Amino acid sequence: MRYRIIIASCLILLCGSEALSQSQQSGRVEKNQYVVVPREIILPVVVSQPDSPLQFENVKGIGPISGNGGGVRFQLRNRGSKPIRGVSFAVLTTSGGLWFSDSWPRKLTGEVVMPGQIVPLSNEDQQIEVVPLTEELREKLKLRGPMKAVILLMVTAVEFTDGTTYNDEPTQKALETYLEGLSSRADSDN
Repeated sequence: MRYRIIIASCLILLCGSEALSQSQQSGRVEKNQYVVVPREIILPVVVSQPDSPLQFENVKGIGPISGNGGGVRFQLRNRGSKPIRGVSFAVLTTSGGLWFSDSWPRKLTGEVVMPGQIVPLSNEDQQIEVVPLTEELREKLKLRGPMKAVILLMVTAVEFTDGTTYNDEPTQKALETYLEGLSSRADSDN
C-alpha cells in the first residue's frame, strides 16, 4: 500500500499529457528539469505484442528534480505496412493495475502516421529537459534502495486509414485485473 501511494503521488504520465505544467518567464517557456530514474528503482517494461503494428522505442522512467510529476517517456513507431488514423495505449503498474490510458489524436484531424513514422504524441520535448543523474541528485531525490515499481506499457487499439483495426483491449483488461489482484494480496500481507 505504501509503495502504491508513493508511486501514485510521484508519477504522472508525460508521454501524452497536455497537463504538463509550464512556467512563463520573460515571455518564454521555462523547461522543467528531469532525470532518468535508474531501472533498479522503477523499471519500465514493454508488453510483448508480436501482432501490434506499433512498437515502443526510447522507453525511460523519468523523475522531476523539483516539484511533483514524473512518469514514462517513449515514442511509438508504426512498424506495420498500413497508415494509422488513431492509437490507444495503456500504462499499468504492478502496484495497482491501470495507471493511465491515452490516445492519439485527441481531436479529429486528418493526420495519419505512415509506415515507419513516429506517432506525434505531444510537444513535451519543448517543455522538459532531461539532465544527467549525478550522485548529488541521486541523494537529493532519494533514488536508492529497493525497486519501487514495474511499469508496463502496451498498445490497446489501432485504427487504420482503411477502416480495419487492431484490438488488444481484452489482454489489457486481463492484465489490469491480474495486477489489481497482486496489489490486493500485497496490501493484505502488510
